[in-house]
Amino acid sequence: SENVFTPAPSPESLGIPSQAILNFLQRIDAERINMHGFLLVRRNHIAAEGYWAPWSADRKHRMYSVSKSFVALAVGMMIDEGKLTLDTRVVDHFPDKLPAKLHRWVADATVRDLLMMATPHSSNSYTRDDPDWVWTFFNKHPSHPPGTIFAYDTAATVVLTATVERLAGMPFLDYMRPRFLDRIGFSPDAWCVRTPEGGSWGGSGVICTLRDMAKVALACLNSGLWGAERVLPEAYVHAATAKQIDNAILGNYGYGYQIWREKENGFSFRGMGSQYAICFPGKEFLFACIADTQGAPAGNPIPDVMWE
Repeated sequence: SENVFTPAPSPESLGIPSQAILNFLQRIDAERINMHGFLLVRRNHIAAEGYWAPWSADRKHRMYSVSKSFVALAVGMMIDEGKLTLDTRVVDHFPDKLPAKLHRWVADATVRDLLMMATPHSSNSYTRDDPDWVWTFFNKHPSHPPGTIFAYDTAATVVLTATVERLAGMPFLDYMRPRFLDRIGFSPDAWCVRTPEGGSWGGSGVICTLRDMAKVALACLNSGLWGAERVLPEAYVHAATAKQIDNAILGNYGYGYQIWREKENGFSFRGMGSQYAICFPGKEFLFACIADTQGAPAGNPIPDVMWE
């Protein structure tokens, strides 16, 4: 497994024309896209990598909602260990946060519902001013039964993170380290912003390097293997990266467990401001980048540039 994620002698040795990479960089420049770093991985090797100062390979970056995909993998590890199931009702782990009159739709919401962004809420339950974000999820009046529609909701991830941390008795990144993160060379000093109530903000707060994000994505691309070593449960990785719910009305290709579907049978981690890890198992290819396109003109041009 030590041969995974090493630089190739040239992009051509992995079947990628150097000119295609130059064209990509020229268009990023021409469109004035505020890129911080990019990484191309094919057949487990780095085809190209680059950073825009002051960013570098070892400088950590906020990953925003890419954090959600990490949380989903922590949930999968818990399920694999028998500490949780997809059908577990999330309310069962939070008796201290429930209202006196618990709405049936909130009571019925399962781990699976939250993983696929099919909560009983049509919008996020907390604001930055709430003292306890998990509490808001159980106390907001629901708008529909769980498991019925896709509605992107960071509170779902906040509750999943809190579930993992209650069961593990430690921050979710620490829980993931011995079995997974340490074994793929994930930065030992990566960390996560906290919620007001003190848990990890798994919905948006992971701070790690571009290589760290790409390594986690590569393990998923390889069905939970790192070289010959199994670091994630295979069946769960396949389910998490497959289409579990439809979201085509917004121009998307489906959604798995806190992981997006892409065209050509791809899947992706996505974070605000154009943090991406886009994987294509059929091509053994992974594109990852860090950037800050918040406030830029509408749309997310980086995937379009990558496709071209």
